[in-house]
Amino acid sequence: MFLNEHAAEGAARFGVSPNELTFIGGFQNFIYSYINGDSKYILRFTPSTLRTWKGLAAEIEWIRYLSENGLPVSEPVSSIDGKDIERVQGNTIDFYVTSFRHASGRKIGYSECLGNALLYEQCGRITGRLHELSKRYKPTLRRHTWKSSCQIQRINSV
Repeated sequence: MFLNEHAAEGAARFGVSPNELTFIGGFQNFIYSYINGDSKYILRFTPSTLRTWKGLAAEIEWIRYLSENGLPVSEPVSSIDGKDIERVQGNTIDFYVTSFRHASGRKIGYSECLGNALLYEQCGRITGRLHELSKRYKPTLRRHTWKSSCQIQRINSV
């Protein structure tokens, strides 16, 4: 259902040539990376059957809040029209397109944290800061809760 033409249209909405996209994976989403200037970015295509526009907007609002409060996150990037989310029409389903600045650093495994006391402490500080910010967060948009998601899955399984 997801075609190259969808990727090309979504990329164009964020000012990116389809030739600059590198597919890096996908399970529920279709994820591409691209480079603009000296920075690396992510372009994510989410099927409209899996997430709502409102849910994605709430996610972006949350990530921006974390960034504005000093947490190192992958910041959302607006499209060339200034939108956080673009909608690309498909034949049977649509896709929501979002872009994020690639997080700096590299992926760290759990075993590497255990062997590095300084890194382990830094992870704890960031997690503590995340909890602190979560308590103070006053969202204007809300996404589904995991509890409601699990209930929907149980109902669909019956």
